[in-house]
Amino acid sequence: MPKSKGETRRRAQVESDGNYLRSRTISGYDPTEDYREQAEELERSKEAKKESRKKQRHIVTGCLLALLALAVFAFSQATIVLMGVEYNDSTISRDQDEAYLALAGQYLVQHPSERFSWALRNETMAEFLQVAYPEVGAVEVRGNFGLGKLHVTIRQPVAVWKTAEAKHYVDASGAVFGRNFYGDPSITISDQSNSGIVSQRFLAFIGKVISGVEGAGVGSVNRVNIPAGAIRFVEITLENRGHPIKIQTDRNPDSQVADVVNMVKFLDDRGITPQYVDVRVKNRGFWK
Repeated sequence: MPKSKGETRRRAQVESDGNYLRSRTISGYDPTEDYREQAEELERSKEAKKESRKKQRHIVTGCLLALLALAVFAFSQATIVLMGVEYNDSTISRDQDEAYLALAGQYLVQHPSERFSWALRNETMAEFLQVAYPEVGAVEVRGNFGLGKLHVTIRQPVAVWKTAEAKHYVDASGAVFGRNFYGDPSITISDQSNSGIVSQRFLAFIGKVISGVEGAGVGSVNRVNIPAGAIRFVEITLENRGHPIKIQTDRNPDSQVADVVNMVKFLDDRGITPQYVDVRVKNRGFWK
């Protein structure tokens, strides 16, 4: 359709309001805000990375220091060389020092991991020494920083059985040994049967009975006698009591001790002074 002459085309007026141009822009978006936020985010990321690296350095340093401390502690607990022997009693002769040291050193050579105090099995080492030296009651390695001493507990006998060939000792635990570092005990086993046969089992039984009776508080054993013709029994006599007590040697020592203690208390409560007491039958007692 033809335009009339009177019509004139008008230019669109452009009006600006600072952030946008009317009819020219879609929104009031300003990119400078994004640039600032990106810069701040980048700065925060850099700071976080620095802090993370710092923490990692601290963790690594702490681990190294802990490993160093552990190594120092491990070395302090290691026993490389045994330098000497000490005993539970200062009066004990030192004649066997070298022999004990040599055998303990041999044990550590065979068990290298036990050179560290937390791994050392003192009971096992004691058993190793007791094969050759039964007078040894217990051992313990004491020391640090590569040097140590062997602490030895020597058995103390409670009774002795003398024969023409040797003396045989027994301690309160029933252990039998031939080398005594103390004076002879007051109890000497009298063998009127003249059998001449020394029984390890019999001596162990006697040691446990003596310890059990004295531990019960009914008196101290001052004599052990094997009567002539006796078969698996002996007589024990308590201090300040003239009568013997017959006990069976093939019974359990704890059970036998219980019967002795019960019978002694029974007679004392009734004021009975017998010629002898017989507790060879379990849970029974006889006297005359």
